[in-house]
Amino acid sequence: MTDQRIKIVELLIQRTGKGALPWETGFDDGTFKVDIGSNTVVIGEKKVSGRATIVVRLYNELGTLVESFNDEDLKDPEDSQHDYYWFSAMSDLLEAARRKALGADEVIQSIIDGLTEV
Repeated sequence: MTDQRIKIVELLIQRTGKGALPWETGFDDGTFKVDIGSNTVVIGEKKVSGRATIVVRLYNELGTLVESFNDEDLKDPEDSQHDYYWFSAMSDLLEAARRKALGADEVIQSIIDGLTEV
């Protein structure tokens, strides 16, 4: 049986890459959230014993935390060519969520437009 947490991460990566998810700033500094139906997904980075890990938290419609996992909880694919497969993938997801939530692409384009007009 495929780990459902892996399926969630894979779908988040896929939908975020297509620009289909409206990521927003999260509950805590450095976290980002997206509502999926009546539920919420939150992603952020956490230091564990001085080492970074990417944490995903799932909340139900009442705002109750129902699941929490990090990149180290997920089994790397057998064909993975490198260590820390899920850390890398989830770190990229976190960065994409951050850029979307903060409107980074729009800011960059606005700056380019402003500099072009000068």
